[in-house]
Amino acid sequence: MFFPKKLQIFLLLLCMVLGFVSLLNAQTIKYIGSPTLNPFIRTAARIYKDASFEIITKSNSHKILISDMSERADILGMADDVDPEFILLGAKKYLIGKEAIGVWVNKNNPISNLSFGQLAAIYTGEITHWQDLGSYNQPIHIYIINPHSPCKQVFEKIVLKSARYNDKYLHTVKPDPSVLKKIGEDPGGLGFFSLSEGLGHKSRHLVKTVFINGQAASNNNFDYPITRPLYFVTIAEPWGKEIKFINWILSDQGQKIVKKFFIGHSPSPVLFSE
Repeated sequence: MFFPKKLQIFLLLLCMVLGFVSLLNAQTIKYIGSPTLNPFIRTAARIYKDASFEIITKSNSHKILISDMSERADILGMADDVDPEFILLGAKKYLIGKEAIGVWVNKNNPISNLSFGQLAAIYTGEITHWQDLGSYNQPIHIYIINPHSPCKQVFEKIVLKSARYNDKYLHTVKPDPSVLKKIGEDPGGLGFFSLSEGLGHKSRHLVKTVFINGQAASNNNFDYPITRPLYFVTIAEPWGKEIKFINWILSDQGQKIVKKFFIGHSPSPVLFSE
């Protein structure tokens, strides 16, 4: 069939435009993830040059994120252990780093180190005064974040194990970041909260973190004991743009970005082939 020259040119241009749009879509990574990872992924997206990003932030709930698998998310970002249900569905997980959970006290509190045993005794009500741990003449006031927070669940699992909180001594704070404000206003205050979020909090100058079992709460300390894992999860074996980006995040260059917000790998893991 013969087309007029102008129509031929129009059809050629249309095919080129459609091809270009298709290429752009092919190089766009659809990312859905936990609010914890949001500042990190947005920073990484600005620096990474081999793809554009569609970034959607949702609850860290496994059920919500599992439903996102059907939305064809290229990569899920999870700030928690990956539920076995994901793996049974064929998902693959890649540990990109760890989030440190700091134990915070008022800046005037002379305490510098707490053991797991001392922390457990405080949260179960066995120790109720800072004098029992030194010379600080203040009662201990425990400020605690949302009971459903993954951060709280991690703290319980690592520090309390099978022990139970003594609710008599707990003061629940909402929203979670307000815990640092409360501790900063209370000489006897104590609480746990994300280190990465806490370091940028407006009350940061009123509080400090303590060493735990002799380990400093720091994004540079791979041995800090109270952490939760951070994963990239793919629906199936990654390939193309997904594997290329995950490789980059696991590389030394990508880990520099991870370490601005979290504890990275030490050393960086071996990359998998594209």
